[in-house]
Amino acid sequence: MPIESLQLFYKIAIEKSISKVATSSHISQPALSQQMHKLEESVDAKLFERSNKGIELTSAGKIMESYSLQFSQIYDNLIEDLNTLKKCNSVVRIYSDTEVGIYGLPCTLKKIKKNLPTYNFNLSLMPSIEVENKIKQKQADIGFIIGDTTDNTLISKTFRMDKIVLVASKNFNINDKISLKEVLDIPLLALSEDFSSRYLFNKYIQEKNISSEDLFISHTLNSVESTKTILMDGNQIAFLPYLSVRKEINSNQLKLIEVENFNLDYEINMIFNQDITNSTEHIISHFLKYTKCMTCVA
Repeated sequence: MPIESLQLFYKIAIEKSISKVATSSHISQPALSQQMHKLEESVDAKLFERSNKGIELTSAGKIMESYSLQFSQIYDNLIEDLNTLKKCNSVVRIYSDTEVGIYGLPCTLKKIKKNLPTYNFNLSLMPSIEVENKIKQKQADIGFIIGDTTDNTLISKTFRMDKIVLVASKNFNINDKISLKEVLDIPLLALSEDFSSRYLFNKYIQEKNISSEDLFISHTLNSVESTKTILMDGNQIAFLPYLSVRKEINSNQLKLIEVENFNLDYEINMIFNQDITNSTEHIISHFLKYTKCMTCVA
């Protein structure tokens, strides 16, 4: 039973006309009729009835219509996957929130690249809101954002959880546990408003009736790395994603400061369009496999 016969049968079932399908498929009507006759013989069932309205499906034909669509879709997916396999150096475009892209994805990409050597991963960094817009405009295959998407036309999968933590230099003489009120009196290094973690932090403290103007901000910086460098050499504090300071905490360059009644956990989500290709879906499954591999440190 050739797949072409099933595809042509499905077109006839939709159009209810052999002549229309013959014309659109660039095949003669007698040849198409003969092909359908052979299809009926192969399944030992009559599939069509002719009427004044054109072609009508028999009960067997209606069953065949359902299966022919499924077979056709499976065949199309097969061809797409085989074509993807033939392509060397296929490019996967990834747009990521800056903090996630710098501190979360490199190790994951390294592991995926090892399993999928024919793919090249093109990673671009930007704020989460811009990532979402790029995905909606189909300028990228996969996006990583902090928090959930606001667009219900996009699919969102939780990649992992992270949290905002308070950190200071290991040499800073500060209590291991302080209140949020005490935080207001200590010089604070803050990330610029462009950072998604800063947005989450501002929103969180506003719910506790604290504004950013109440904070003792000594520097506003456009880089997490710059923030950590200044932090290590001074008597200041900073609220940063745990993902971005995990390495320095493990190496005893920075220390965690517990803040009473402060718990700012958030999701890192992977977003993509609904009409993704099979190859993109394959890549997504690999990302989800490595949800716990966000950093290359223990």
